[in-house]
Amino acid sequence: MLKKRLEVARAVTRELRAAEDAVDTSVDALTSLLGSMTDGRRKAGLSALHGADALESVTTALAQIGKARSALVEAHVGLSRTQREIGLAAYAVGPWLEKPKASNAPDVAVGNDDDTGQSAVVAA
Repeated sequence: MLKKRLEVARAVTRELRAAEDAVDTSVDALTSLLGSMTDGRRKAGLSALHGADALESVTTALAQIGKARSALVEAHVGLSRTQREIGLAAYAVGPWLEKPKASNAPDVAVGNDDDTGQSAVVAA
């Protein structure tokens, strides 16, 4: 049962990370587009009225992506809670990627569980 839970948790974690990366890529693309639009308008010597509706549409899309990102952060927190609820709190289920530590996050140590051979994360 534990093995199956770990497999499922790892699969969900991979998909969550992919979704988070996709949203971040969308934010990057939209901010780049906004910069190109405003820079291009200025270089072309056009009034701010030109393309204002399109600029507003892109800023609306960026705001909506921001809300999607916030929702994914909430989902991430919820999945972390679920991980603890189903007995996987001692197991790292995500990819071993460097990521910034939240300012209120505890330091952790990573090692192998002697009984199962699985990687375990414990508070340091």
